[in-house]
Amino acid sequence: MFAHAQFPARGTRILRRSAPLVAVALVALLFALAGCGVTNASSGRVASSGSATATVQQGVIKGTTVRPCPGPAGSAGDVGTPALVLGPGKVNGSAHVGDLIQLQLPTTQHWMPGTVSASLETLEPAGIQDDQHGICVWNYRALSAGTASINFTATARCEPPLMCPQYVAETLFTVQIG
Repeated sequence: MFAHAQFPARGTRILRRSAPLVAVALVALLFALAGCGVTNASSGRVASSGSATATVQQGVIKGTTVRPCPGPAGSAGDVGTPALVLGPGKVNGSAHVGDLIQLQLPTTQHWMPGTVSASLETLEPAGIQDDQHGICVWNYRALSAGTASINFTATARCEPPLMCPQYVAETLFTVQIG
């Protein structure tokens, strides 16, 4: 006589509500784990925007299997003297069109660049590991006036088989170009 309404099984609503949270947690876990493990740079030559080249070293640096910087070993001064140096203690600054801007990030974390404003040119090689100063170095050339931003993410440097802290930290650097 009465048609029975179809209700979802008990708990189905909870799963539907929590599915986006589970997906977000899973993506965060994958990003965190991406910084863990063994990475080796391939050997070869990396061309730069100028005429100089840098040699990428094969294998590990200073007894660690996880490199904090994605680029080759080198020196912060290889490209020249920067007009502006940014890092964890200084995330904002100003420069002029044509100036060299350098980001120096500590090798205590694994760093990856994100978005870079079109008013900045990334100079190669990028992500240089300067062991003498314990920093990862990215160099940029200011191309046009305005506000430029550079986004970086950091994850833990995990040495297998140790437990890996699972986090992704984002840092935004801002440059006023005049």
